[in-house]
Amino acid sequence: MPDIVIDWYWSRNLTLDSRSDVNQGFSHLVVVKLKDTKHLEQYLPHPEHIKLKELQGPLIEKIMVLDWIEGENSMENTSM
Repeated sequence: MPDIVIDWYWSRNLTLDSRSDVNQGFSHLVVVKLKDTKHLEQYLPHPEHIKLKELQGPLIEKIMVLDWIEGENSMENTSM
């Protein structure tokens, strides 16, 4: 998927125990950087992404997915 994914990385949650009141027990994170929403639409159904989800599935107890545009001030784009 080099034509879709700009960069990606993963890390463990460094404060899993000490901040358990706010991190909902998530032990790891994965960040996938894409160019824009068009590439997100291509990434989600991509066979390599599906394959990775199938491999990781048995290892994941729960998951949270967040999609955002880097640098965008979300407070300006909401009714809050």
